[in-house]
Amino acid sequence: MRAFAPGQFTVFGMIAEDGLLYYGLPVYGEVAVKAGLDGAGPTVTPQTRTDIPDPRRGAQVRAFLERYLPGALGPELYTRVCCYDFPPDRDFIADYLPGSARVLVGVGAGHAGKFAGLLGRILAELAIDGTSQFRLSAFRADRPAITDAGRVPVRANSM
Repeated sequence: MRAFAPGQFTVFGMIAEDGLLYYGLPVYGEVAVKAGLDGAGPTVTPQTRTDIPDPRRGAQVRAFLERYLPGALGPELYTRVCCYDFPPDRDFIADYLPGSARVLVGVGAGHAGKFAGLLGRILAELAIDGTSQFRLSAFRADRPAITDAGRVPVRANSM
């Protein structure tokens, strides 16, 4: 497992033959690899959300590791269910609430941690100056991916 330790192993993401996005990264403080599926779970509500891992998705992750990173397999330390929300196109929202010149909306699309500094800067520029130095048309709150009721969402949950 030393080959998968921080400083030796990198973050990865791969869309496999089954069409699912698998990801992984070294775990700091453990001799382990965090691996999971992105956007592979069911759509949930606050009432239907659960912390109980799905054994089927766990088996999918293990099968992926067996095929592509067999050296990363070891005893399973724990499994957690990750639940987050994102727009149907899985892109950020950094814009004023449609119809408002005072309320800003920032949605991280489930993967904003690595972009938090930039998104914070954009929202601060909008709040202070009313505009941003960055082109934001792709992140508008009124873009078709959000406003088109007939649009099919990409996926809505992760393990």
